[in-house]
Amino acid sequence: MFKELIKKIEKNKYFYLFLFFSIFLGIFLRIYVFLQQYSLEGDECSLAINILKQKTFHELIFTPLYWFNQAAPVGFMVISKCFSNIWGINESALRIFPLLSGIFSIFLFYFFAKDYLSSKSLLFSVFIFAVSGSLVSYSVFFKPYSVDVMAILIIFIMAKYFLNKEIISMFIPSLLGLLLVWLSYPVVFVLASVGIYYGFVYFYKKQKINLLRLSTVCYIWLVSFLISSVFAYSNFLRSKDYFLWYWKDYFMPVPPDWNWFLLALSQLCNTTFQSVFHSSILMYLLIITGAGLCIFQKKEKSVLLVLPIIFTLAASCIKAYPFGDRLILFLAPIVIIFVAKNLEYLNYFDKFIKNNIIKNGLVLLISAIILFQIPFNTKNYFHIRTNIKINDFLVFIEQNMEKTDYIYLTPYDKGYFIIDNELHNRNEKLYYGDKKIYSVDKKSLDYFKKDIETLKTQKTRIWFPFFATYNSKDYDRITFEQTIAFKKYLESQKDLKLIKYMKDEKKGGEVYLYQTIK
Repeated sequence: MFKELIKKIEKNKYFYLFLFFSIFLGIFLRIYVFLQQYSLEGDECSLAINILKQKTFHELIFTPLYWFNQAAPVGFMVISKCFSNIWGINESALRIFPLLSGIFSIFLFYFFAKDYLSSKSLLFSVFIFAVSGSLVSYSVFFKPYSVDVMAILIIFIMAKYFLNKEIISMFIPSLLGLLLVWLSYPVVFVLASVGIYYGFVYFYKKQKINLLRLSTVCYIWLVSFLISSVFAYSNFLRSKDYFLWYWKDYFMPVPPDWNWFLLALSQLCNTTFQSVFHSSILMYLLIITGAGLCIFQKKEKSVLLVLPIIFTLAASCIKAYPFGDRLILFLAPIVIIFVAKNLEYLNYFDKFIKNNIIKNGLVLLISAIILFQIPFNTKNYFHIRTNIKINDFLVFIEQNMEKTDYIYLTPYDKGYFIIDNELHNRNEKLYYGDKKIYSVDKKSLDYFKKDIETLKTQKTRIWFPFFATYNSKDYDRITFEQTIAFKKYLESQKDLKLIKYMKDEKKGGEVYLYQTIK
């Protein structure tokens, strides 16, 4: 068997050479960003606080997440806590599970994609999956998004190897589905797709035994999903209003609005190809034409790719799951297949183009046209992510702080201080302020002014940390603009004197110490 594999590799050495290059490049990028050990970001801090504050596994599983309107699958939180218990409370320990999921997903994607793509398209798709900015980023991000990607790939591959038989297996599919609903919320859309697809296949072929076995497997999936949903629903009820407000633009309207569907297509593109492609009409067309060719060539199999998208849209219609941003990252493997499928349109010109050099040249040319933005975007992307060092600012405050000093914190920045205290055992400081600087509320600056006027009468020295300055206009415009507005207001106050500051946008923040002038 090993000799046959060697012969196969030697026969297609250029194919496997580029395949191994893409896989190792993807692994390198993920490990490289992981080793930078950049500070936990706002969302990461919020979830980390919940996990670290729950001291026991019993509390973690059965107590709702009270801090910062967070939610995550129980299995993800338990595994993350296990890693933090083994390697200590630090950024790396919390991110190790997403990292392993991201690396494993590269290998899984190859086995998933080769069912739908020819060799050239397959290589192209694996390369895109390996270098996609969003897939790299969320592989080292303390949230379950890379686990979502891994989970849906496992289900697709499981269906191929265990449900495509004369007499299907029950144990492995039942076990995988039972476990994965505890690790990923959106995996249920893929489980439902697999169950419905193979149910129709067995019904059409009159395979009664397989239909009965599949029904048993789906029943096990359903029971496990319902039990896990009890835990998820307790968190949802607690932060329902915030959830519906924050994601309001990503719920499908009723009746349907074509502008919203364009937004949804844009979200699929942006989420999948962040730092690789600009969102453009060309990319939208590539997704649509690739999906069309996939359906034309793989009529039955392509249903499995389309159904998860349909189920996610249906869930967004009833406001159960937003169709947008990182929450649809799990659809990235499907979107990449659709885009890569476009290279196979060249096969229809075979009778006109006989020269293999010209054929391969056209493939490379089209691939280059699609990929021409990788160097610029990837450079910007890693510049933003890997330099965030919030801890440096907190050390600066600690070294220069006096006992009577006061720190003004908004909830956005408060998360950094709480998690920093957990990670580095600093003395907890006083917190003042209760307004979110990323809020769309037009009165945010008014609240800020009132707080400052109150503080002027109470304190002599006041610290103002701003950890949102790395957010560019393309990343989080609202946070960026409101942070600037707050800083301008402070600069305009004649009875406040700036005496110390640390400013380094590359590291992700600014800290100012003002003294009141009587």
